[in-house]
Amino acid sequence: MGVLALYSVWTAGFFTVIRQFTLANYAKVFSDATYRVLFLKTLGIGLVCATLLVVCGFAMAYAITFKLVRWGPRILVLVTATLLASYLVRIYAWKAILGDQGLLNRVLLDIGVIAQPLRFLLYGYFAIVLTLVYVYLPFSVLLIYAGLQNIDSQVFEASRDLGASRFRTFRKVTLRLAAPALWVAFAVCFILTTADYVTPQLVGGLQGQMVGRVISDQFGGGANYPLGAAMSMVLVVAMAVTLAICYAVARILAVAGRRLSAAVRNLRSVEERTIRRRQFFGRVVHGFPYTETLTAALLLFLILPLAVVIVFSLNRADIPGLPFKGVTLRWYGEVMRQAEFRAVLWTSVRVMAMSVIASLLIGVPAAFALVRKQFRLSGVVRTTVFGPVAIPGVVIGVALLTTFVFLSIPLGLLPIAVAHTLLLAPYVVLVVRSRLLEMDPRIEEAARDLGSGRRRVFRTITLPLLLPSLIGAALLCAAISLDDVIVTNFVSGTSPTVPVWILGVMRRTFTPTVNAVAVLILGGSLMLIAISAVVFRRGRTTRLTQIVAGGHGV
Repeated sequence: MGVLALYSVWTAGFFTVIRQFTLANYAKVFSDATYRVLFLKTLGIGLVCATLLVVCGFAMAYAITFKLVRWGPRILVLVTATLLASYLVRIYAWKAILGDQGLLNRVLLDIGVIAQPLRFLLYGYFAIVLTLVYVYLPFSVLLIYAGLQNIDSQVFEASRDLGASRFRTFRKVTLRLAAPALWVAFAVCFILTTADYVTPQLVGGLQGQMVGRVISDQFGGGANYPLGAAMSMVLVVAMAVTLAICYAVARILAVAGRRLSAAVRNLRSVEERTIRRRQFFGRVVHGFPYTETLTAALLLFLILPLAVVIVFSLNRADIPGLPFKGVTLRWYGEVMRQAEFRAVLWTSVRVMAMSVIASLLIGVPAAFALVRKQFRLSGVVRTTVFGPVAIPGVVIGVALLTTFVFLSIPLGLLPIAVAHTLLLAPYVVLVVRSRLLEMDPRIEEAARDLGSGRRRVFRTITLPLLLPSLIGAALLCAAISLDDVIVTNFVSGTSPTVPVWILGVMRRTFTPTVNAVAVLILGGSLMLIAISAVVFRRGRTTRLTQIVAGGHGV
């Protein structure tokens, strides 16, 4: 980030950077009306998407936690599976649905509703908002779901026992207790959707420009690194200011709402009208499963696009859409026979192996230090470790690119592995740290009291207890590495990974082989996650006494 800030105050030459201080880049960003409108549009789209994501995510998380007790865990697994399916696959799925030959246009044409394909469905802000909500909805659900786990359902029963209606309980109790989780989900979704640049490239067209895409262009064909760096720094500050304003407005509205509610309660006539209106409203809506119905609709919204991609990958037709002309595996064979695809697949595998090993070597000691050691800067380190998760991907990508260029490091395999290590290490720290917090340190102390040295305790006690988490973290990191495109696209150079290669293909053409590649990526990601889930489950069921007895000969 420091190197990126340095580039933002340098002068841009003809396809080069002159290391001469200037504020002209920032002046251009703030003085050019085109850039100002673009920033406002981007922030507006981010706010719209974040609001929709919080509303929909809260409905699903609330239903999973408190309503669908039996089916909740299964729905949560499906939501997680769609999240880890593949970033590009989920974007591509909506191209297969909204395109000229996509599912929606073909159905409308066949039933005679329209005479020609609806072009606005795919290219424009409608497609951008729809796709962004689809891509990041699982993030919102999981974040809010985690926050709702700390709420005791008995508080709802207590509220009802004290005479509050369902609506008042929801407004006075549920929303207030869930407010921290809702705010975190809003902030995360706002950051992710505002800075996304791949979605506008694929489904936005010329009419769907966003700041992230313009920043990406400055580090690509535009070759104006200083201007792109200045726009990146302004974007980070603009997002922080926008979130601060939203937080302040929310606090003001909450205080105003409480004062208004108190004033209304002092007016008996108004209170009586409110009671009558509330009773009528309660009779109309009482018993209708709103959250359950919305959850079912949103679950279909998450699964249907992936199913469409799978079906289209088996279509015999030479176009990646309808009409369906029979089942074939031809496109899978064509993909596997392409030497270019095999080359990028080998690159992805090597990058994945290097970055997973490096992230484990960095993340595991870091997790031990954060849990087992107390030092003065532990809070700062803990916050910094998770910085790559909170900073927008486009900013991380351009920051790494400028750093490698500044250090004269050629782009390619090694920079990709370094970038992935930066992205993966926080996940290793998170998984291992969570496991260490669950482990009872008295077990290790008992082993040392019995005469075992530190190395033997680690080998026979600590490592077996951590092993399922380490394997699960490695598989999770492998899935993330194989799927990353937002950061990798900036540092890949002439050594693209599979997602970067697919992104290039999707920019140039729209063929049935892309469906096959998308399904292969989907299957690979889900397989890794399934193995990870099995490992975690076995780790939880392993009995501690067996580990201790086997390690010490008891």
